[in-house]
Amino acid sequence: MRRLLAAVSALIIIGCAASRPPETASGKAEVIIPRGEQQRFTDVLVKNASEREYSVLEVTAYKAAFEKSGNFGMSLAYGEGSRRRLAFDFVPAGDSLRVVGRLEAVGARGNIEATRTGQDIYEFLMKTMAEFNAGPSSAPILK
Repeated sequence: MRRLLAAVSALIIIGCAASRPPETASGKAEVIIPRGEQQRFTDVLVKNASEREYSVLEVTAYKAAFEKSGNFGMSLAYGEGSRRRLAFDFVPAGDSLRVVGRLEAVGARGNIEATRTGQDIYEFLMKTMAEFNAGPSSAPILK
């Protein structure tokens, strides 16, 4: 019974049924930025995650991760103290970086219980990209 409850909760929490795949060539939530502009992009990413009430978990040259407390459904499925994590990987691609995003459900013990990359994560990245492109730049703008 607990597994059934966890499975149903996971569908509700992570939104697998409601979130369509991003409309990108890879099917992942991703954008491309100039390599020399990573810090400025990360600053905008931190600002946007903070506006959604996420706290900074980790920011390095290779990834950025943000967390906030899970909701009641997550507590039922993954235990008291479960969290939502927005995670972004910075993948070198020549003079550019691919920024690949995903949403993770982190259980009470710290294990990643579920992961998804959907259109909503892509839209979050596109909002970040629009703000990034609107700011000052020392490198050419990529789309």
